[in-house]
Amino acid sequence: MNILRRFIDQVFTPPEVEATPENIAKWEKRAPGWVIHCNRCGMEEPFGKYGILYKSAGRKRNFGRCPRCRHWSWLVISKKAD
Repeated sequence: MNILRRFIDQVFTPPEVEATPENIAKWEKRAPGWVIHCNRCGMEEPFGKYGILYKSAGRKRNFGRCPRCRHWSWLVISKKAD
C-alpha cells in the first residue's frame, strides 16, 4: 500500500466506535433525530457519531467515504421519520 493511500485511510476514515447505550445517547444528543445513509450499501447510523448538526432542515448530501463499504459516494443526512 502506498503512502498516500495510508494517509487518506487514516485521515478520512472515522474510527470504529462500539454502539453501547451510553454512546448512542451521546450521539443522539449531538444531532437529535438525524441519521446518515449510504446509497451504495444501505448503511444507516446516527449522524451524531460523525459530527454535530443543529438547526437544519431537509436533506443534506455530503461526499465522503462510507465506514461500512469503504467506497466514496454521496452520503445522505436526513431527519429520522418518527
